[in-house]
Amino acid sequence: GNLRRMLLRPQAVPSTPAAGPTTDELAIKKVVIVGGSFGGWTVAKKLSGVPERRASDGSSVKLDVTLIDRADYFEYTPGVLRALTQPSVIPMLHSEVGAGTDASVVRGNVEEIQGSKVVLTELDGADAKTKREIDFDYCVIATGSEYSHPIKAAGTGEWTREERQNVLLEKAWQLGNATDVAIVGGGIVGVELAADIIYKYPEKNVKVLDMQNSLLPELPPQCGKYARKWLEGKGVKVELGAPADLDALRNEDYQIFMCVGYKPNGHVYKSEEESPKPDRVAPRGALIVDNMMNVGRQKNVFAVGDVMSHPQPEAKTAYTADLSGNYVARVIKALTLDTNAQIKPYPELLTGLDSVPLVTCVSLGAWDGILVFNNFALPGKFAALVKWLIFSSKTRQLRGNAACNFAW
Repeated sequence: GNLRRMLLRPQAVPSTPAAGPTTDELAIKKVVIVGGSFGGWTVAKKLSGVPERRASDGSSVKLDVTLIDRADYFEYTPGVLRALTQPSVIPMLHSEVGAGTDASVVRGNVEEIQGSKVVLTELDGADAKTKREIDFDYCVIATGSEYSHPIKAAGTGEWTREERQNVLLEKAWQLGNATDVAIVGGGIVGVELAADIIYKYPEKNVKVLDMQNSLLPELPPQCGKYARKWLEGKGVKVELGAPADLDALRNEDYQIFMCVGYKPNGHVYKSEEESPKPDRVAPRGALIVDNMMNVGRQKNVFAVGDVMSHPQPEAKTAYTADLSGNYVARVIKALTLDTNAQIKPYPELLTGLDSVPLVTCVSLGAWDGILVFNNFALPGKFAALVKWLIFSSKTRQLRGNAACNFAW
């Protein structure tokens, strides 16, 4: 396509400190990806099936990709909200870690990434814990972020597919039996959850609380106005501009969903050198990257998705995680052939722009929603159809559907 034909900007990528092989040798370049969700899975997917190639020095190069994750499943996180009111979709949310890639999958808890090795505790079974070190030529940190439970897994006790699905089923059952529901947080997650609940259970007393003065503050103003009108039209109480009194809600026997609390998981990275002084403020736990997605001064260590903070701010969504993963995969493929490759920065190589466009779709029940592209918002049934198509095709792709894999 047009993106593949883009000319590369003259910007040198500093070479990694590795001795090159002779022309008669096969160089195995080891790529270790830490985290198997959207960003990490995209890197593994884009590096799969890459044949042995001839580098600029005449040597042959082949990639050896390892994907590490604590869980034994991939979860389609955007579908969790719908699963809480429609448990029948829960099996659709999960696939094997690394599904559809040729990466070697290691289930383990990464303790640190330092120098050119990953140190982890390998999880061979329910109780097995084996210390292991994995060397790399390139490392991609895709450890994502923590978020309020049950929207994301809490940790110990939810690292197998069976455990996670049982938790979601239990939470869906509790929600179904609740009379009063409070959702703390009026962003995309809180609005979608409130809409799903009132759509499925119109008899419930549902309220949304947020310190902001509008719903969906991260989107154009018309989105928050449309969402508030929709929710209040269904009987949802919207309370804005003041902190939620959690103790009072508990005393009134509300079931509370916390739709706040995003925290990047960047603690595994340990730099051997003093990191460059940050030129911007990043969320606590985030890894600050440069325009080439490098972490610190290590030009063979990258970060993608929720865990990274780029010079150009972007919404943290599955779409942007895929985008950053796609970019890093292209950079790694280029560097394995020529360590002095000239590569355009992120996200220009993929979008032709200096910043990532705001692209998202907010669902309001099954048959309404808001489709957003930068400052343009299109509410209505078409947005709901787009949301359903994304969910249906993406979950099928992750479970091996060839047509959906081709479409994405």
